[in-house]
Amino acid sequence: MEKSKPGYHFLVGKIYWRLKQLKKAIDALERASFLDPTDSRPYYWLHLLYQHLGKKKDSEMAWLELLRLPPPPNKLVRNYPLNLIFTLVVRSILKP
Repeated sequence: MEKSKPGYHFLVGKIYWRLKQLKKAIDALERASFLDPTDSRPYYWLHLLYQHLGKKKDSEMAWLELLRLPPPPNKLVRNYPLNLIFTLVVRSILKP
């Protein structure tokens, strides 16, 4: 995978999280969101990371950015956590 691809940084961020290297995880996920600002996955994981670290304001900002984005294509939904799917469905129902 190329390092300029957002998917690379997204996966590396999740790996760093599992290795408990949270600063590196944040850096990788932020890079992924910078390279593809239309992908909601990095924002979701950043939200969880910041929440875990007690960074409430950063967590809220990542969540708001996630909600700003359109829902993912149906084929990707199975890879999303249930609470994110619920939020996206409710948002699509309530959207005027």
